[in-house]
Amino acid sequence: MFAAALLASLLAQAEAAPVPQPETADPAAAGTTAPLAPPAPLAPPAPAPATAPPAPATAPPPGVVAEPAPIPPPNSASVYVRYAYRVGNDGDGIVPASGLSLGGEYERRLRAFETGIEMGAALDFFYDRFTKDVIATSVGPMGDPEPAIGTRTLSQTTFALMETTGWRYADMRLYVGVGAGLTIGYFVSPDISSRGNTDLQPLARGVFGFDFAIAARTSAVLRIDYTHTFSRDTYFAGPNGTLRPVFGDLFDAGVGFLLRF
Repeated sequence: MFAAALLASLLAQAEAAPVPQPETADPAAAGTTAPLAPPAPLAPPAPAPATAPPAPATAPPPGVVAEPAPIPPPNSASVYVRYAYRVGNDGDGIVPASGLSLGGEYERRLRAFETGIEMGAALDFFYDRFTKDVIATSVGPMGDPEPAIGTRTLSQTTFALMETTGWRYADMRLYVGVGAGLTIGYFVSPDISSRGNTDLQPLARGVFGFDFAIAARTSAVLRIDYTHTFSRDTYFAGPNGTLRPVFGDLFDAGVGFLLRF
C-alpha cells in the first residue's frame, strides 16, 4: 500500500510541473536590432593581359619625282651600209637591180619638247653602186677586135637636205624625214658601142629610221630611204633596140652607227 501511494504521488507531481518553453529574444530588452554582418568583399577581377600600344600610323613618304632623262647632245654624225634596189628596172639588162649603198649623215636638233618630240635638219650623202660583168669587144695588140670580160657600172651619188621629226622615249628614237637634193648619175660600159655618161638630176627623198643607244653617246640605227628622181634624160639601148632610162628611183635599207656630240 505504501508503494502504491508513493507511485501515485509521483505521478501527480509530474502532471503539475509546467513544461519548459524555449527562450526567445526580447526586443525591448535588446534595445535595437543588431546590424547584419557586411557581405564579404568580392575578389577584384583579374587584370587583362598587357598588350603593346598600337603603333602610330606613319605618314606615306612624299612622292619621289623622277628627274627627267638628260637630253642628248644636239649634233650627230652617222655612217651606213645598206642594200640598194633600182625601182622599176628589173630585167632591163643594164645592170642588176640589187646593189650596195654606202653613205653618211649629219643631223642637228633644232627643237626638243617635253613630250619627246624633236625637230631638226639633216644633210646626207649616199653612193649607190650597181655592177655587171659583160663580154665586150676590145682591140687586140695587132689591131684586131678580141672578146674580153669587162665590168659595166652604174652609180648614183646623192645629196639631200632634209627636215627631220622624231619621237624620243628613254634611249630610243623613231624619226621620219623629207627633203630634196641632187643626184649625180654615172654609167660606163666597156662595150665599144657605149660611152660613159654623167647626168645631174633633182631628187626628193623620204626617210624612216629607228635608233637605240648602245653606249653613252653611240647608237645603232636602222634606216629605210626612198629616193625619187624627176628626170629621165639618159637612156640605154638594149639588145633588141629598146631604149631604157639608165637612172631612176632608188630604195635603200640598212644599218649604221650614230655618234652624238
